[in-house]
Amino acid sequence: MKAQGNSKERTAIAMLVLALLLLAQAKTVCLRTVRQARESVLEQDLQEMRKAIDVYTLKNEPPPQPLNDLADGNFLRAIPADPKTLRVIGLRNSMTWNQPQNNV
Repeated sequence: MKAQGNSKERTAIAMLVLALLLLAQAKTVCLRTVRQARESVLEQDLQEMRKAIDVYTLKNEPPPQPLNDLADGNFLRAIPADPKTLRVIGLRNSMTWNQPQNNV
């Protein structure tokens, strides 16, 4: 009888290990899917902002200095947040666009 009980315990442990392995795999797939969705949203937001900056620049000559000009001028509804950090894209503490410096 002891051998039969031992066999049931081994089967139960094997089933538990298998279940844990499946859960670990499911978690990995879920996290990858969430990351890809966030990256897709970020890419779409950046494309939308690029188009809005281009239209703004054609109408107003210089590019928008604070990105809020895009929203204020109805070129965008609002400045989108980065889905990874939930911070507003392209803004610094001064709320201005980061322009590259030309050091000649």
